[in-house]
Amino acid sequence: GEPFEARAEFLVGLRRRQSGSAPGKATALALAAPEDGGHLGDEPLIEAAHPAIAGHAAGLCGVLKDGTARLDAAQALYRFVEKEVRNEANLGGPPSGAVACLNKRAGDRAARARLLAALLRSRGIPARVVQGLALGKGAEQPLHTWVE
Repeated sequence: GEPFEARAEFLVGLRRRQSGSAPGKATALALAAPEDGGHLGDEPLIEAAHPAIAGHAAGLCGVLKDGTARLDAAQALYRFVEKEVRNEANLGGPPSGAVACLNKRAGDRAARARLLAALLRSRGIPARVVQGLALGKGAEQPLHTWVE
């Protein structure tokens, strides 16, 4: 098959503790593994059960043999979003959901992340969309969106 390339980044999450809350509790919840069945269903803008999402994910993974590992399915879905869905700046309009991004084959980083999460969830692979700062050497620290 085609080689799959992955890139690892180390991110630092900073959360301001609200007065009266236990130290570390928010961080522990944010970094915790999902509970059984977690991060599989629909959420606002992540329409995993929508027929267009489920059908497209099945079509992309249909060429894979039955019983294919989740990693192979995740790679196929990732490649589709990376190669076939154009990255397009959001100029202040309302956020786009997974279905709109799929239909348009374009979206900003957050919309493309929602699409990937919805495609993964529709195949039974837990996925969540996370936002944080992509720390760099320069003065600008842009907000980044990715899927875990």
